[in-house]
Amino acid sequence: MKLNLKSNAGLFWVIGVIAASMVIFVYLLLSDAPRTLPKISLSYFVDDNEIVESVEKRLHLELQEANSFWIGIEPDKKEQLPLTQKLMTLLSKKTPFQKVIADKELLLTEEELKFLGVTEVIPVKEEISKLGEMIQMFEKDNTPYAVITASIYSTSLLPGNPIHKLKEKNPVKATSFSIGYFTVSLDDEKKLLFNCNTEDHSGIKDWGCFVVNKARTARRKLNLQNPKPWIGLMDMSGEHDYIILVKKK
Repeated sequence: MKLNLKSNAGLFWVIGVIAASMVIFVYLLLSDAPRTLPKISLSYFVDDNEIVESVEKRLHLELQEANSFWIGIEPDKKEQLPLTQKLMTLLSKKTPFQKVIADKELLLTEEELKFLGVTEVIPVKEEISKLGEMIQMFEKDNTPYAVITASIYSTSLLPGNPIHKLKEKNPVKATSFSIGYFTVSLDDEKKLLFNCNTEDHSGIKDWGCFVVNKARTARRKLNLQNPKPWIGLMDMSGEHDYIILVKKK
């Protein structure tokens, strides 16, 4: 009997150590996770017009005085371009954009540049100082503008990305919208350009991990039988920063 008690005590001690380790691991994981605030919960949409209408309704007051924007898309998801164009139409409804800068890294075609109303193409990451000077001049003159780049460059989740570096050196007031792919399955996650790789030290894993984890949490309530072809949500990730996750089923 004593032997059994000693064996059980040892077993309980091991279990206790494992449980404590798991609690610590989860705590560290959660404490390191980016904090965001839901603005549009998991929803279904008829088309991208309805998505933009939902954004306008939810952020009506926040967008009243805004006239400078960064819009991020995922370079391999060209289906996000029509949504971007409609979002730009909304954002410029009160004050039309005078300058629309596209990131050269997106490799947009002439037709796509025209579709988005682009006035200039710049390699954002390589010429961030030049872009900063331009934007500073735009904001000083109150010139309405938009920058179209990759989501990993526009999001507030990545402290070492171009928009963060630009804001460190220049008093930029721009509002950002970063668009991501809403994954509804493990197969969908394989389609992500920016994966949630904990071994990745390039500084972009936080974007991939946010997209994956946010979608995994939201899709617990997912109804794939809903007839509307679009699904999506929006979170606030900074004072003037928003993330939109969408997918056309």
